[in-house]
Amino acid sequence: MVEEIRDGLSTVIALDTGICQIDGGKSTIRGYSLDNLVMSSTFEEVVWLLIHGDLPSSSDYQTFLAELKEIRESIPAKLKKQIEMLEGNEHPLSVLASCFSLMSADYEMEIPPSEITLKKDTVRSVVSYHTLLTAYLRKRRQRTLWISDSGDSLVRNFCEGVLENRDPLITGYLEKVLIGSSENELTASTFNARVAVSARTDVYAALASGILTWKGYRHGTASGYAMKDLKELAESGQDPQQFYRDKRARKSPFFGFGHRLHKTELDQRVSITKLGTEIVCQRYSGRLFEYAERAERYMKEHEGRLPNPDLYLACFFDAIGLKEDEVSAVVFMGRVAGIAAHIIEESHPTRRIMRPRALYNGPTTKKYIQLTQR
Repeated sequence: MVEEIRDGLSTVIALDTGICQIDGGKSTIRGYSLDNLVMSSTFEEVVWLLIHGDLPSSSDYQTFLAELKEIRESIPAKLKKQIEMLEGNEHPLSVLASCFSLMSADYEMEIPPSEITLKKDTVRSVVSYHTLLTAYLRKRRQRTLWISDSGDSLVRNFCEGVLENRDPLITGYLEKVLIGSSENELTASTFNARVAVSARTDVYAALASGILTWKGYRHGTASGYAMKDLKELAESGQDPQQFYRDKRARKSPFFGFGHRLHKTELDQRVSITKLGTEIVCQRYSGRLFEYAERAERYMKEHEGRLPNPDLYLACFFDAIGLKEDEVSAVVFMGRVAGIAAHIIEESHPTRRIMRPRALYNGPTTKKYIQLTQR
């Protein structure tokens, strides 16, 4: 029988999920419209929603905030030492993956893990990622790594700790970015984490695999490369036509354009990102926004390609002072919550270990020759 190969697993339905639905460019998370969550919820509410399955009550929410604060203040000494020993020129995602591998190193895993333990570990993962990333980016800026906790939200803590900026425009928009990026069904990083969990590794090891997958330029780091492209376009004085022709000649990807699932011009992730970025860039004199618009016009008219959120996220993060290799690590602060939800779901005892097959295309009739005769 001839088997059909789906390149990149395109259109393959690998599993069922109750976490995210994508339909015609519109996304829902646990049944709630992403639009509504982005416009009306805090990031902490969405973390609770992803991990617990529904939005928190007022009392649950206050208890949850206190729990998050307690975790932020109790980062293990070995993780602090891991950050302190670094030079500051390492890629942030590799740093965070190493920290999660260290968390996994002496973790005593329940067999099988209980739902209570899974939720506890995933919440700790969300907060630890935020706290460790904040410390490492402070190190890069030659500041004191570990600062007293203000008791504020994760986003405001990050903005104060890294950007030294508590402007509600910045904190509010970054919160929307993290909510918008928190869940996008079976992306490569999410799928990789689920594969790891299907083998019944622990939460921290699964997240380390997800973080390192996110580091790929076809995936999470595309936004940093989009920033690099826009800076090059701005500094070179080239028009977009020549710039992208040169990229094609080098066989270099067009970062910030195209998406496997989100293809329509009215895709909510792109429209929300563009509008918010424009407002921020107007206040903070963001230099890349006009070049992003030029690139978008050229790509639509001459290449038939539509932008994805990376194009305008690059402009936003440049405007607030982040570096190219920091962008993807910051966006993953949101995604870690979505992956946490998938880890819990994949840990259900009825889920089998993932073990697909490959269609062999190599030689079949080679004759073996002894080493002495070769």
